[in-house]
Amino acid sequence: MQLVKALLKMASGNLTQRVPISDTKDWKDTLGMLINKANFRLNWMFNEIKKTQVFTRPKIILLIDSKKELLSYTDVNHDIISKELVPKTITDLLSPKGKRKFLKYWNKWDKKTLCCYDMGILDFKGETELLIPLHIQLIQTSALLEDSWYYIVGFDPQQPVPPIAKPEQDTLQTFSSKKAKNNSKTIGDFLLAQKVHDVLLKYQTSFIPSLEFIAGEAGASISAMQKAFKDRYGKAVLKYDMEKRLEASTFLLKKSDIKIQDVATNYGFKTSSHYCNRFRKKYGISPLQFRKKAFFNRHN
Repeated sequence: MQLVKALLKMASGNLTQRVPISDTKDWKDTLGMLINKANFRLNWMFNEIKKTQVFTRPKIILLIDSKKELLSYTDVNHDIISKELVPKTITDLLSPKGKRKFLKYWNKWDKKTLCCYDMGILDFKGETELLIPLHIQLIQTSALLEDSWYYIVGFDPQQPVPPIAKPEQDTLQTFSSKKAKNNSKTIGDFLLAQKVHDVLLKYQTSFIPSLEFIAGEAGASISAMQKAFKDRYGKAVLKYDMEKRLEASTFLLKKSDIKIQDVATNYGFKTSSHYCNRFRKKYGISPLQFRKKAFFNRHN
């Protein structure tokens, strides 16, 4: 029964069961010793595996040429590259800050002697204008392809990424001394800004939230939230929210005959006068004038 119990435990993944060994040293004791030894070895092996760092799979892989033009890509979930629109260059995928950072490092990169480069975290433009931070590694392709082709591999910045090959492991070299910092504070700011953006989208068609409300939903202080968001999106939270509401409302003005009051209500404005004043301040004309202009443009 002890042997059966130990085998059933092993089958369920429990490797802590031990079979007691008697003084008779018969075949049952021999089998029990083998089971105990197998349990011990398997338990040790799984504990060693747990200690081993597991690297995340790439979220996106791009192949570009020396002009930074996109030759091929892998983006299974279409988080960054949509099925309908495939960009021409790598810089088309990046935020303004990400583009500046990419070009800065790209121009500093001595591609004749250094075949790999860790750029750290760059912001990519996702759907609905949400920025997606990725930890970027650049790898020059082998001689099997063109020498002027490069892989861009993007990883989740919250997960460990594989180290770029060291000279003693491979013929590739690295910018080890210039590897960009990937600290938790930076990642925390990325994620906080993204969370605030999600909150703004969530309430865009219900009501206009205050800073206190947004900070509460994002789980951060107002000052930390505002700093992280402005660093990422280049605008204050409420200003960004108002601009996106007004931009979204233009779709209803162009494509429907919904009353101006109902358009205002749909995007969280308590009164149509508040909506009209904000709209005029941004576009220089009233919502009604905007609708008439869009109508004439469609039919002329």
